[in-house]
Order: sequence, then C-alpha cells, then structure tokens
Amino acid sequence: MSKKVIIIGASAGIGRALALAMSKAGYEVGITARRKELLDSLQTEMPNKSFVKVMDIGQAEVARTQLAELVAEMGGMDMLVLNSAVGHGFLKWETDKEMIMVNTLGSVALGDWAIDFFKKQEKGHLVGISSVAMHRAFREAIVYSATKSFLSAYLQGVRHYFVHKKGNFAVTDIRPGFVETFMTSQNDPDKMFWLTKADEAADYILSAIEKKKKIAYISPRWWIMGKIMGLMPDWLAHKM
Repeated sequence: MSKKVIIIGASAGIGRALALAMSKAGYEVGITARRKELLDSLQTEMPNKSFVKVMDIGQAEVARTQLAELVAEMGGMDMLVLNSAVGHGFLKWETDKEMIMVNTLGSVALGDWAIDFFKKQEKGHLVGISSVAMHRAFREAIVYSATKSFLSAYLQGVRHYFVHKKGNFAVTDIRPGFVETFMTSQNDPDKMFWLTKADEAADYILSAIEKKKKIAYISPRWWIMGKIMGLMPDWLAHKM
C-alpha cells in the first residue's frame, strides 16, 4: 500500500520539487498552496495518485479545517511536510507579521493537528522545512531567521513528546542552505554559494525522510556551515 503524504506549500520551489519526487517514488501525495492554477499544473505532472487542496496557512483556523478535509479525501495520512513559508528582508511590520503568521503560527496550527491525528493512529511522520538560517539571525533576515529557529525548536520538542507516546513516530528537521527558488532569486547572487537546484534538494530531502533522520542539511555540506554559524562570535558576525 502506498504511503500517504501531505505537503503544505507545494506550488513552487522545494515543495513542488518534493511533491514530484515523492509521487515518482510511489507516494500518494496531497498538495496544498494558495494558488490553485499552480497546484493544478503540478498535479498533471505527478505520476501517482494525488489530491489538491487550496490553502492559506496564514489563515490558521481555516487551514486546520482544510487539512482535516484533505486527510478525509485521501483516506488517511502517514506524513505531513510543513514547507509553506514566506521570506522578506529588512524590518517592516507588515511583512514581519506575514512571516510570523505563516512560518510560525500556521506551521504550529497544522503541526498540532497532525500530532493529534498521528497519536490516534499510533504512527506518523512530521517533517518541517526549516533552514540553516536557524543557527544565526543576520541583519538581512532577522525575522525570517527567528521563525526558522522557532520551527526547529518546535520540531525538537515534538520529537521529545513522541518519545513518551506509544506508537511508531518520526520527526525530521530539514535545514536547507541556498536552494534555487523564487525566494533566493531575490538575494544578492554575490552573497550566495553552494546553490542547489530544487530537484536536487528534493532528492536529498526524500532520502533523509525515508531514513527517518532527525536533522538533515540540504545539501549535506551545509552541516559544517551550520556549526560555524552557531559558534561564530558576535564580533565576527558583525563584520559580515
């Protein structure tokens, strides 16, 4: 029987590439995002059974209801991938609020729903697409980095929670570096390195998921950069 996965934020970038990779690997995939036309286009490319649900996780309560509807339409769920996120630069309340509503509140709203669902069936896999930026907030992405730190901490806590519950559970924290997406296309190209194409990132992510890794850096060499960022003294970071 095919495993059933729902990917939140699948219309573009990493989410889209991962949906295709998982469909090709035999998963039944539910895809969600705000733009129906992009979801419909993606669905035509997916070789295995798939489901579409328009969803804006910035509207957390509505999104929880829509997630429940999608799970019912699919006849269950083995895995939820929290990929939906927005990223903006310098401090501006309007865009900072959007990042908080989507990247933190929306992710927790759906993550909590999935946790309750997984507990009832005594199995499930929660995956969150965080970022290597969770290790340190730089001035160009203060709130974005903070939301990714929040997501990684949330996933760590959920993993600890499941350890004390009866069942077969897994929690995977995916921490990409620079991946070729619309979000990174807004960055200064001179400040990006080790840029990974979205389909290559999806292959790394799928491998990490199937191995049920706790934490995975995309691509793997970003592990060392994450450690450097986490240990970097302030005086050095402030020169950057």
